[in-house]
Amino acid sequence: MNHGLNCFFNAHAIGTGLVAGSGETYRFRSTMSEGMAFAFMAYEKSWKDYDNYPVEWHKKMFSQFMRVREFYSGDYYPLLAQTPDPQAWCAYEFWREDLNSGIAAFFRREESPFSSGDFQLFIPDLNENYKIENVDTGETSIISGRTLTEGKGYSLTLAPRESCLILIQKGGEG
Repeated sequence: MNHGLNCFFNAHAIGTGLVAGSGETYRFRSTMSEGMAFAFMAYEKSWKDYDNYPVEWHKKMFSQFMRVREFYSGDYYPLLAQTPDPQAWCAYEFWREDLNSGIAAFFRREESPFSSGDFQLFIPDLNENYKIENVDTGETSIISGRTLTEGKGYSLTLAPRESCLILIQKGGEG
């Protein structure tokens, strides 16, 4: 994941090579940054199963990437301590003050026994309302800055292990 790089270099690119036909959303999203290299079938020496490649999944991932790409040049806020522990979650946020918007990314690692968590997000104005959008479902909610940053924060569940979620945050809503 690029979690560690973000502390030092906002502008970087990471490449991903997916296992043929896998549609690995977790792996794809963990490499998202301002730049991204994707090797479409380059790592397969004799991949003959072109017909089963998840083209629609691939289009969906790149569409999501293009929606959130601009936020990776914003200010970076780790929401959890960095650790390689496979039982720990990884969570971070990028905020663009000029857009009054940002993203938060959450990753439940492969051995994590915890399926849910409460996360206090970085929100610049506690008195403002924020629209939070789940990029997978398109569902939105309006939540006050105070609720997102104090007390319980934002609650979410990632039921399957090695799953992830990206939220788009927009200030000045509702």
